[in-house]
Amino acid sequence: MTVFYSKYRFSFLLSSLLILLMITPLIHEFTMVSVILSIFLSYILISSVFTISGNMRFLRIAILLAVPSFLLNWLYSYNQNLLLERIALSGDIIYFSYLILALFLNLKQVSQVTFEVIAAGLSVFLLLGLLWCFIFALVESFIPGSFSGIDSAAGDPRFRFLYFSFVTLTTLGYGDIAATNPIAQSWTVLEAIIGQIYLVVIISGLVAIVLSNKFKKKESL
Repeated sequence: MTVFYSKYRFSFLLSSLLILLMITPLIHEFTMVSVILSIFLSYILISSVFTISGNMRFLRIAILLAVPSFLLNWLYSYNQNLLLERIALSGDIIYFSYLILALFLNLKQVSQVTFEVIAAGLSVFLLLGLLWCFIFALVESFIPGSFSGIDSAAGDPRFRFLYFSFVTLTTLGYGDIAATNPIAQSWTVLEAIIGQIYLVVIISGLVAIVLSNKFKKKESL
């Protein structure tokens, strides 16, 4: 089982991120919404640590950052107050920022494109959306009213901006939610730029690897 999980660790991470995206809007009115979302977030935290298990230096730092994030999110689920919300969000932002950087550096070193490599690339893209969800939530926590069109009473505050984050990341920009102050606007623009740069860099990189491997095969014939 451990070998199987290790072999398909990026597929497990990608599937957990997709499930989180699908269930979040469906359960926002549940009384136990924070607990349910914390379960999924905990699984993402644990499974994401395994994705960088090949590098011990990265792994040690990831565990050091993931454990406090794990504990803080569960603590917030059972004792929801503004201070714990801010601390939990800060922990999530720090951990996922590090995770994204570590995975991106690993992706830049791959020499062969496999399904797991593609799953890793997609996972990083979805993690960017999740990271900015937490950033937007933290901005709103410190500066209420930073975003228009957000129901401040609905769902878990940590995941209230999931929809807006992915609309921004993919540059769809429906306009139903908008940043209303300079800080929120700056983070919104930054997410849109990073999302597009990431897609260009990763797609061009993977295509270059495929073409390079094909060229090497032709030379060896």
